[in-house]
Amino acid sequence: MKKTTGRARRALAAAIALGAGLSLAFAGTTGAQAQGRAQGQAQEQARAQNTVLTVKVRSCEGCEVTLISYLKGSEDDGWTSSPQTIRNGKAAFVVPTAKTRGLSVAVRTPWEGHLGYDTMAVMRYQGLKAGERIGFNRARTMERASGCWAGTDEPQASLRIKVRRVTLQGVHEKVPGQIVWMPTTQDWLRPIYPVFGGVLGGQDVILCRG
Repeated sequence: MKKTTGRARRALAAAIALGAGLSLAFAGTTGAQAQGRAQGQAQEQARAQNTVLTVKVRSCEGCEVTLISYLKGSEDDGWTSSPQTIRNGKAAFVVPTAKTRGLSVAVRTPWEGHLGYDTMAVMRYQGLKAGERIGFNRARTMERASGCWAGTDEPQASLRIKVRRVTLQGVHEKVPGQIVWMPTTQDWLRPIYPVFGGVLGGQDVILCRG
């Protein structure tokens, strides 16, 4: 067996060191890539936790819309949005996705009188199926309805509502008010409340049942 010379030993050591350095550099690159992927996934999850919900309504410029979510049996507290004013036929909200389940929509109009309650959007009149359409004349004949939306898991969604001016019994006398409903029946949650002339009103939040 030949003896390893000093020059050969030094060359071998250098090769081993170079290989180790390349291994460390590769490991560092792999770690950085993994960290980048993890950060990207975390950002995607964070985005997925919110839903951009656009409320669309014609002929209601200046109307004020508030979203409210209270789900019976939920361990979390309820959620309420800041009021948004309808501009160019719509208003956009960023809603925690989990809070879209059991969501209610309150609408105030520039013309409403002293009603003594908030007018809520009807998601579904009793007897209608999700996806079924309903117009103003029929809506005015309905007697029971749900104001609770079943919600969505999507990062973006929209709700199209109808608002029509009507005359209602107010606190002291008959005053201008509004009927608010979904012209296309939505997936809904209970409870079903009595409505008067198709108008769903509430002096407190609607406690929805999932």
